[in-house]
Amino acid sequence: NAIAVDSFDIYTYRSAKYEIQITSGSYYQVIELRVMHNGICAFMTQYGELISDITLGQFDADVNNNLVNLYFRPTQAINTVKMIRRLITV
Repeated sequence: NAIAVDSFDIYTYRSAKYEIQITSGSYYQVIELRVMHNGICAFMTQYGELISDITLGQFDADVNNNLVNLYFRPTQAINTVKMIRRLITV
């Protein structure tokens, strides 16, 4: 099941950049994401992904209730998801 890991207001921010680190036991994954919206849909790209052995999950984004929502769908038992977020205003 997808887990909501972040959200931001569509009237205040147009885009976000995320640096994310995921840990599951001795497995690790890091990835960078860029998310942008047009008020109706969210658009996302992923890059700079590194995995230690196995992919720990996938990300997706949508617009709902005037928020851009970032979701993480784990493929393993996850210990932590840590992130740094930078937002750019509308």
